Amino acid sequence: MKSERRHELRENELAKDLGIAGEFVKNHLRGLITGLIVFVAALFLGFALVGQWRESRQNEWVDFYVLSFSTQIDPAESRQNLHGLAEGTSQETLAAWANVRIGDLAYVEITNKRPDLSDEQLAKLRQEGASAYQTVIDRYGVQARAVAKAYLGLGRLAETFDDFKVARDAYKAAADREVAGARLAAGEALARMNAMGTAPEPVQMAQRPEPEPPAEPAGTPAAEPVETPAEQPQAEQAE
Repeated sequence: MKSERRHELRENELAKDLGIAGEFVKNHLRGLITGLIVFVAALFLGFALVGQWRESRQNEWVDFYVLSFSTQIDPAESRQNLHGLAEGTSQETLAAWANVRIGDLAYVEITNKRPDLSDEQLAKLRQEGASAYQTVIDRYGVQARAVAKAYLGLGRLAETFDDFKVARDAYKAAADREVAGARLAAGEALARMNAMGTAPEPVQMAQRPEPEPPAEPAGTPAAEPVETPAEQPQAEQAE
């Protein structure tokens, strides 16, 4: 009897709880549905914004490659648009390389059109290229490859205008960086300047120390010399 009574009480309590829950849902159903709709809409909007953000970043890189390497765009226009891209993007890597390409395009125009350009135009192009390279060095020091490329560009620009001291210092800065391609190119440029006698003074490349052989573990017994039959006493061989 007691067991049945306890079971009946539990069923009554459960029915009471279910009734309270049902009443709560009935009274707040509209609010719950509205909250669920708001949550789903916010989730969808979040995914949409993330997708747009990723697409925008990808489009910036597409613009970078088009402006950097397209032969259908006037070089001056490419440099101007690259400058706008570098200043407007939130991607430091992109901004650094956009400035590198501004300098590279200025250098290419100097070398390709030098006979047709006035001294004033050449000076303006040199200033534009050097300023872009220097921006990379000053603002984006953590972008090691871009900074090394900027030093190489400064060296090329200076060497083109026979400013050999500036060229040597820029090549030396590129050679001292731990970027394999830049170190090799800068080393070749310095060797060329040394061979031609255009360097203000010979430049010695920084030497990396040779790796030391690994030390033997402590307590390792030294190897004992092994006697060959020819080294053993003749008396022992006779025996």
